[in-house]
Amino acid sequence: MPVRGRLLLTRQRSGAWNLALDEALFLNARPETVTLRLYGWRPATLSLGAFQACGEVPEWLRSRYPLVRRSSGGQAILHREDEITFSLSGLGNPATGARQLPDPLWLQKWIHGAFGAVLAASGFQTTAPSPAAPADSFFCYNSITSMDLCLLRPGGFEPEKLLGTAQRRRGPAWLIHGFLALSSDPDIPGSVGLLEALPAPTSAEGLRDRLLSALAEGLTRAMDLPFTEGGLTPEEARLADRLVVSRFGSRAWLHRK
Repeated sequence: MPVRGRLLLTRQRSGAWNLALDEALFLNARPETVTLRLYGWRPATLSLGAFQACGEVPEWLRSRYPLVRRSSGGQAILHREDEITFSLSGLGNPATGARQLPDPLWLQKWIHGAFGAVLAASGFQTTAPSPAAPADSFFCYNSITSMDLCLLRPGGFEPEKLLGTAQRRRGPAWLIHGFLALSSDPDIPGSVGLLEALPAPTSAEGLRDRLLSALAEGLTRAMDLPFTEGGLTPEEARLADRLVVSRFGSRAWLHRK
């Protein structure tokens, strides 16, 4: 059965709804479809990794931003309103049509190849970091591993983490998601934004629109799988609405650690 690519462009939504929809896409994954979703956050939200404790959140963050807990691991991320977040989900190996899971490094290569090519065309230089043990840090930005994509800036700066991803797997189903920050937050140590690395001033909205228009095409080339814009199925929409209430918008889920 041929595999098709579906592109979902969803507007900025709450953290609970964003995570619920990614989970719904993961739970409803079909072998004939790989879904790429590009989306944003409103309001800005702090997401915790599945295994982080709420007690780790500094009080100033807790009082300023809504909190949500992801179903994937990793460290905390402050999702700003100008961020580009993506999820890629499927069932089995889209390259072979087999039901076995694709290699996680292969999925990572797809993502980094696509994002690296798109960013290079926009004037940014990226690199994979040297292998290192993950740092024990509350924030994702400070934990750089060989699975990340780093930004190289002129002037002798060390590579800075630009793109990190997390994965979730169940049987042959898989979900990989990550984010690309357009602006850094001076209150978050290690956060990096693309706008600060541009030689000429550019608006966040202009840069975001430019990158969004190029990412689906970049992933099409990297994966050799054309993505066509589509919409949610009724089953996906209903499950996302249920998961907002039962999991990602619930206090029990947020405080389960």
